[in-house]
Amino acid sequence: MSKSDNEKQPEEKKASKKKQTNSFQTYIHRLLKSIDPSAQIAVNARGQLDKAADIIARGLAEKARSLCIRSKKKTISPAEIYLAMDLLFPLLQAEKASARANEAIKEYQDADKGSHTHPVRRETLAGLVFSVALSEKYLREFGASELHVGKLAPIVLSAVLEFVIGEVLEFAINCARDLKRVIVKIRHIYLVVNDNSDISELFRNFNIEFVNGGFKPFIKSELLPTQEKKSVQAARRRKNKKGQPTDSKRTRRLLPGTKAIRDIKHYQKTTECLLQRLPFETSARNLGKEIRDKDGGESRLLHFGGNAILTLQAFVEQKVTQLLNQALECTLHRSRDSVNAKDVMLAWRLGRDTSWVLYTENQLEKIGTNGIERLARRGGVKRTSADMYPIVRSFMYSLVSMALYKCIHIIAYRKIMTIGIADLEVAFESFGVNFTIPPHVSKAKKKKTDTETDKSEGSSKGSSKSKGSSKGSSKSKDKSSKSKGTSKGTSKDKDKDKDKDKDKDKGTSKDTSKDTSKDTSKDTSKEVTKSKGTPKSNSPQPGGKTQKINIPPKAEFPSKKKDFKRSKSKKFKNPKGTGVKAK
Repeated sequence: MSKSDNEKQPEEKKASKKKQTNSFQTYIHRLLKSIDPSAQIAVNARGQLDKAADIIARGLAEKARSLCIRSKKKTISPAEIYLAMDLLFPLLQAEKASARANEAIKEYQDADKGSHTHPVRRETLAGLVFSVALSEKYLREFGASELHVGKLAPIVLSAVLEFVIGEVLEFAINCARDLKRVIVKIRHIYLVVNDNSDISELFRNFNIEFVNGGFKPFIKSELLPTQEKKSVQAARRRKNKKGQPTDSKRTRRLLPGTKAIRDIKHYQKTTECLLQRLPFETSARNLGKEIRDKDGGESRLLHFGGNAILTLQAFVEQKVTQLLNQALECTLHRSRDSVNAKDVMLAWRLGRDTSWVLYTENQLEKIGTNGIERLARRGGVKRTSADMYPIVRSFMYSLVSMALYKCIHIIAYRKIMTIGIADLEVAFESFGVNFTIPPHVSKAKKKKTDTETDKSEGSSKGSSKSKGSSKGSSKSKDKSSKSKGTSKGTSKDKDKDKDKDKDKDKGTSKDTSKDTSKDTSKDTSKEVTKSKGTPKSNSPQPGGKTQKINIPPKAEFPSKKKDFKRSKSKKFKNPKGTGVKAK
């Protein structure tokens, strides 16, 4: 083996290494293709499912560790994971997941491990898609736990996670097909989780909430118009039709509340934020500065990372829609249609998702009534009273202030000045809410060299002719490089001969330089006057020397006007058929 081969080996090993990531995104994509090869999933939906799998894995691993410590054991076995599953999962989900884990264990034990010549992954031996090594990291708490992990425990955990995510994906694919969509989005996953009672109970036990999933489309029967109201409207139309002349335009009158029901149906289908971004952003920044000033910190140094304010806005809007939906139930219990301040206060105090929010008299004054009304329509509210809006603004103020207060203390502990998405996640977890924020990828700026190469690649792909020309030029470059390589051997001999000739020429040039200087100065002065009064550039002579132009000191140059007229008459005569004009 040569030395060059030995030097190449470590470079190949370095290139083959991959980054170790603690995410399930690649396995979710493989699982989707194993369920349906033609199905596709959006990046946002895959990221949020990855976050949901991370939350479930952490919850199960933490419960298994606590059970192991209480039973005074030093090794986590499959029994602890089965017990944690029975405590946290619904009954049917726990039975199905345990059956899938038993199948994986049986397949792993029956697999002939000695038949393989190269090492095989544990998930392939167990017939799984999710990584067993990654689930083992969760059980070991990423190296922080001192407990031992059994051989079959990570296989059980990965089988459970694969069962839960696979069931959600299977229902989401069917939901997307029902809605005539090809790509599975977060909206379809949200609808699946809320429609299926077992899956919704499982996600509720882990306090998992999806970002920008929208709201479940549902309208209360009490808000819909009854048959009596429809008959009254039809009789009114007939009466107006008899009294109207034939030529006049017909005005169609609707029952009160029909436009509100249309808006409810429209906004319950949407998933984007409904509040205006700029007023919310300014109010959030001002609140952060006020909290920083009260704590004694510098208000100017508080910054928000990429998409941090948008995630905070999505969190606030989701909680406000839940509050208004619960307030609607209070109004219907009192046999009314319009939601007022008393209903919102009652829902605020009694609601499971909103009771932890502290009551304040301060308000987010920059938030308009139109945005709150749109959120009410998404929550299924048909009519709203004017005294409701101040209480909703105070609810939003308390939510934002509580989240920012915790985030400011987190960044003070970390000794940084920017509130990021990771800080918001910790703040939401302290409220008891696991918000499935997908991992944020920062778009780094490319270097100049990369942009130049991208442009060149794009231009070469744009036209087929340029491809052919580039190939031809590359071939000519290769030929010229070869010719240069062959001429290197003879160039040294030529240089030696040239040096000898130069030494001979030096002796003769000294004698002739005095005689020729006068003649050359006269000739060059004439040439300068002809070419607009600008001297010629120093051009290399065949002997290797550069000849300098000696302009006499008393040389008189002609004026610019005369020179321009001469040049116009002689040099700038346009040939026939050309559109070039003289300047």
